[in-house]
Amino acid sequence: MSLIIKKKVEEEVTYYRLAGILDISTDAFDDNFSDLKDVGDLVIDIDEIRFIDSSGINLLAQIIKKCQKQRIPIKIINISNEIFEVLDLIGLPELFGEDIFILKK
Repeated sequence: MSLIIKKKVEEEVTYYRLAGILDISTDAFDDNFSDLKDVGDLVIDIDEIRFIDSSGINLLAQIIKKCQKQRIPIKIINISNEIFEVLDLIGLPELFGEDIFILKK
């Protein structure tokens, strides 16, 4: 399964719902986030991500950096415990702020 990206804009919030695999082969992911100039808040829902490798984590980190540089509030939501453990092990919540990473309920 490849990566499926669904975008929805409500008022000043842009939502991206990701499903599938987030790895080195997901060029479409980076293409969707190349221009953030008209984005108010950004929410990335990864509830349906089944696998993420170091390339996928790097892509997430690049998006977070870009948002922080442009002062765009960002949240990554519905993170599974397994994926959060990897992100936490690498230190992303500590590096970028724990409030960005929202675990699945």
